[in-house]
Amino acid sequence: MKDSKLKTFIISIFSISGFIFLFWLIVIPEGLITDIIKSSVKGENVRIGIEGFKKGLFYNFRIGKFLLNKSNDTLVSIEDISGRINPLFFFIMRLNLSFHGNIGDGTILGNINLSRNENHISLNINSVNIDNIPLLRVIGIKGRGVLSGEFRFKNSQGDLKFFIKDAQLKNTSFSDFLVPFSFFNSIKGTMVIKGDLIEVNSISFEGKDIYARARGSVQGNNLDIKLELMPEASFTGESHIFTLLCNYKVSPGYYVIHIKTRLNI
Repeated sequence: MKDSKLKTFIISIFSISGFIFLFWLIVIPEGLITDIIKSSVKGENVRIGIEGFKKGLFYNFRIGKFLLNKSNDTLVSIEDISGRINPLFFFIMRLNLSFHGNIGDGTILGNINLSRNENHISLNINSVNIDNIPLLRVIGIKGRGVLSGEFRFKNSQGDLKFFIKDAQLKNTSFSDFLVPFSFFNSIKGTMVIKGDLIEVNSISFEGKDIYARARGSVQGNNLDIKLELMPEASFTGESHIFTLLCNYKVSPGYYVIHIKTRLNI
């Protein structure tokens, strides 16, 4: 009797497993999965592009290229993505997806958990050269540097922590203010996201004999940042830039620039 129940249990397990496997291969079209992924990001003029999506065995998949676009600009491009979908999603209507991919020579790991009422996104970026992130060029940050960081997002709130080392940035003008990014070789920051408001808690910049700190917010496309520049007496960089900033000098070795402008994204 026990052997009969065990056999029935084993057959049931194999039957359910076989059904789930065939359900993925035969019933679920690739277009349905790409539509679900595309609908996971919502925003004004924001859209997702997916190229080369292919289903694999056991709910695995590959994507040749993933694009996050806004208006006519590409903000993020991720290539050679491999991932897996939790098969229970198609029965409980909750998408649980894990993946890894490449941004230039760097990597990104992520987990996305979506349902009708909740959205959870977790991303880890490792050793990505910033010139491979079009979003930074769009907002005016140009040059080279190695970026690592993590992003956590739940429903409409989240946080971002990042670090850039070996930076070789170009000076950038924001609303007629020249920001001397070229002075700094490392940048570290934390931000908090609350709907369409991004609170810049702190971004610290460090270079040879010079430091800076930025705080403020980004509301929609509106940038409102206070930048503090602190060159030491031994600083020997492009000192003529500080001549241009003489109106923002608070005290010897301390400048405060209030940047208010609209980002073109």
